[in-house]
Parts: sequence; C-alpha cells; structure tokens
Amino acid sequence: MKLRMIVSIACILLVPSCTLKPEKGNVENVIQQGLWKVGQFINGSVDETADFEGYQFNFHVNHYLVASGNNHTMTGSWEVKDDNGSIQIKIHFNSDNDHLEFTQIEEEWEVMELTGTLVKTTADGGEKFLDLERL
Repeated sequence: MKLRMIVSIACILLVPSCTLKPEKGNVENVIQQGLWKVGQFINGSVDETADFEGYQFNFHVNHYLVASGNNHTMTGSWEVKDDNGSIQIKIHFNSDNDHLEFTQIEEEWEVMELTGTLVKTTADGGEKFLDLERL
C-alpha cells in the first residue's frame, strides 16, 4: 500500500501526464494539487465549456471548494467516494452562489481517466462530461 502511494505521488509530481488508476486515494491526491480549470463540459449534446472560461477551481484538503474568476467567487464542497469500484467526485456549491452555470456541475462525477494534470469524468449515464485540467 505504501509503495503504491509513493508511486502515485511520484507520478503526479515527476511525470504529470502518466495515467493513474482511478482509485479514491489517487483521485484525492491529484485533485488537491494546484488549481484546475474546466477543460470541457458537455451537457447532453451541448458544449457549455465557455460558461466556465476564466474560472479556477481549488480543491482544498479539508474538502472545501473555491471557484474564482471573472470577479466572482463561489464556494462549496467536494468529496471522493468509492461506490462499489466506481470512483466518483461529488461537487456541491453553496446555495448563496448566484451563478446558475455552477449548479450544472453539481453532480457525482464518475472518474473515467486520471493523470497528474487531467481528470476526465462523466455523469447522468453518459449524458454529461466534465474534464478538469490542472493549471
């Protein structure tokens, strides 16, 4: 177990593009490294990536989530869970946030691909796709 954790951290820091097994610990370690942006958000057949242009996401160690940009800051929470082998990132924004586009990414996103710089996810039975790219 310790060796796997060391290899995962080394992969994240030294070779950020190497593919990691989407396990709970790996996802938590990766997502907490630096700032992230929405590289792609597909909602059904509509590409809504532009709605998140200029925003940076910070997934804090204490599961506190901050999305900031375009003179706005949204706060919320995040969590990684293992649902019978399906690793999911749950994203929630506080109700006082007035940007409706952020409610569209409040989901339990199943992690499909994981590297040190990219997290590819899907939700709603493959109807939604969210790619997070590390800045």
